[in-house]
Amino acid sequence: MQNNETKKAEERLDKLFLSPDNIIERAKKYSEKSSFPESEKEIPYYYFIVKNFIAEHESRFGTIPIQIHNEHRMTLDHLIRAKANNYEGHINNAIGHLRRALLDIAKLNCAGLRKKIDKRQSTIPKKALGLITNGDYIKGYIKMQNEAENLLNKARSEDHKIGNVVEINEDIVNLFVKAYVAHCDWYKFQAENMGNALFIKAKYYILIGLPLVISFLLGLTVNFIYDCLK
Repeated sequence: MQNNETKKAEERLDKLFLSPDNIIERAKKYSEKSSFPESEKEIPYYYFIVKNFIAEHESRFGTIPIQIHNEHRMTLDHLIRAKANNYEGHINNAIGHLRRALLDIAKLNCAGLRKKIDKRQSTIPKKALGLITNGDYIKGYIKMQNEAENLLNKARSEDHKIGNVVEINEDIVNLFVKAYVAHCDWYKFQAENMGNALFIKAKYYILIGLPLVISFLLGLTVNFIYDCLK
């Protein structure tokens, strides 16, 4: 039962992260349907994205980072204090903590996937990469790598512009969403080609090892003939 529920959750996340527009649109609808006043609509918008990013992280890496937990805790603390004391400053603080949790988990998810991608890629001999699917794999790999890296770098370079303008803040958050989805696409592309990669890897090692085997056998044969002629 537990495995079945986990599988369903992973399938739901896969569908959600099919495209950046998909998760952004779902977050907008979630925010619009909420009972939060217009001045606080950022809260459900960010919450929808961050909760799914956390679920992604837990599904892929098995843990929830402590800094994300702390930002969540501070968000809840300020929300409760805002309602208890009717103080707008706490709402702004809550939005700030929730947004920071979102940006941090997006960066951590990108870094985690990049680490997995690099680990798998390191198992394939560099000279064999061009042989996978007649060179199409390495071309696609580099294209997706560039796209993922460029989107993440762009998002990071815009991070400092976060302030009091909701539209700018959401645009920057959306850049991080796009960067993560690009990393997911890159990861999936590599995974889908690993069967071919492992086949080429084995073939490559056979090809570079065959001359050594032939040389060894020739050496044994020559020595045998020499011994017979003595």
